[in-house]
Amino acid sequence: NISILLAVLMCFVMWVFLWKTKWGFELRALGANPEAAERAGISKKYYQILTMSLAGALAGLVAVSEIVAGPGNFRLGFSPDYGFMGIAVAILARNHPIGIIFSAFLLGALHKGASDLDLETTTITRDFSKIIQGLIVICVAIPWISSLKNKGGKNAS
Repeated sequence: NISILLAVLMCFVMWVFLWKTKWGFELRALGANPEAAERAGISKKYYQILTMSLAGALAGLVAVSEIVAGPGNFRLGFSPDYGFMGIAVAILARNHPIGIIFSAFLLGALHKGASDLDLETTTITRDFSKIIQGLIVICVAIPWISSLKNKGGKNAS
């Protein structure tokens, strides 16, 4: 359905916003080093509100595919594991909007493939995709965590 095009479009819009605008630069500067950004005159509270608003708006678009492709109304448990998958996609893409497109397709194909295998076999269940996703996230996160330890960062422990 058309929601896949909307998702890809939003990734490109966020890329333009984060890498081609003053707001995006200031937001990335604030995320990289909040103390230095505040000393440079970037308002932390303003960007917290902006970030939360954008995140909420984009999170609300998750329901578009359910409404457009589904029966046209919400049903109980309409978003199974979307939050976990979204976090895994963002970690795999290292929070880059264009990388999110590719990592979302990878994890989506993995999840769908495991669901299909669950129907075809008795040994592989849907939880198999969660195990593989967890392993992928751990493998992607290990170099990042070790780089924090090497730099002596605050979040290294």
